[in-house]
Amino acid sequence: MIKCPPFALQGHMPTSGTKSDPVGHALAQIDTAFRWRKPAIISSHRVNYAGHIDSKNRERGLAGLAELLQGIVKRWSDVRFITAHTLLQLILAR
Repeated sequence: MIKCPPFALQGHMPTSGTKSDPVGHALAQIDTAFRWRKPAIISSHRVNYAGHIDSKNRERGLAGLAELLQGIVKRWSDVRFITAHTLLQLILAR
């Protein structure tokens, strides 16, 4: 099984002075998983969506997540989003 690195936006967006592309990186990792016919597991932390200290952090996080999900559906139109529990049940059923 291939696990994508955590989908992290805080401190990694171009507005923070870096040239990092977390969405593009996640899509590349997902592509690798799918080429190996493995599930892509995307993990993310609530800090990407919390806005109690800086509301722009929440806006960036939600926008990045939307961009990632739209990119996945656009590239792999037959993709299925399932919970970790459902994935485990599928693996154990083999």
